Amino acid sequence: MMAATRNLSNWTLAHEIAVNANFCIKHEDYPQNSFAGTVKQIVHKAFWDHLESELNEDPPEYEHAIKLFEEIKEILLSFLTPGANRIHNQICEVLDTDLIRQQAEHNAVDIPGLANYIINTMGKLCAPIRDNDIKQLKATDNIVELLRQIFRVLDLMKMDMANYTIKSLRPYLWHNLVDYERTKFQEILEETPSALNLTTEWIKESIEDELSSISDESSSSPGADSSSKPIISPTLVLNNGYLKLLQWDYCKTIPEVRNIFWCLQITSYIKSLV
Repeated sequence: MMAATRNLSNWTLAHEIAVNANFCIKHEDYPQNSFAGTVKQIVHKAFWDHLESELNEDPPEYEHAIKLFEEIKEILLSFLTPGANRIHNQICEVLDTDLIRQQAEHNAVDIPGLANYIINTMGKLCAPIRDNDIKQLKATDNIVELLRQIFRVLDLMKMDMANYTIKSLRPYLWHNLVDYERTKFQEILEETPSALNLTTEWIKESIEDELSSISDESSSSPGADSSSKPIISPTLVLNNGYLKLLQWDYCKTIPEVRNIFWCLQITSYIKSLV
């Protein structure tokens, strides 16, 4: 069931990317007065307050700050394209966790210098739309607030990177969409054979309606060959099925196909039932 759910989620996302030219990932946060938003705000404030108290100790405690620099390093590296060896090596050298930890043991960590390098690197890797955010980072003096804002901008940069990737993949997904959806459709059926039980019954009812209609037409047509096997169009079966949905008795459970993109593959499924 989990595998089928994952396949369906991937399928839905791929379909939306391919057919919706305006699809993109947007930054959304919890409503300010919501319970989840309040909890998030309290937890984040507690974390950054704790970091500030550690850095204000005498001597300062750097362990949490080092972990933040390590996370920042991994995020910066994730933005790099294959072959960007020079900047890759530079990031690994400047944000070397082991080296920073050794410096911390001798109270010689240059946190403002590291933050300044991170901001300059972000400026090289970000989209032009983030230039103003980078300028605001350079104007921030408080080191803890600076680190907090760095992570905020990094989150925006990750969103920009994801949307750029989506835009780049859209022509490929569109070109291969039919084969991809057919494959996913078959995988879901194999993993959850009962996934279309209600849909199967819905289609069979539509097939019976079509057979009845053909039978009525044959009986009213003189000289019709009653021994020949009636030919049923999958498209007519599907259209009749959709009409049945418009007249559905909602005391009955609606077929599973109502909530997914299987309508693109359902014609092939109907052919197996006709």
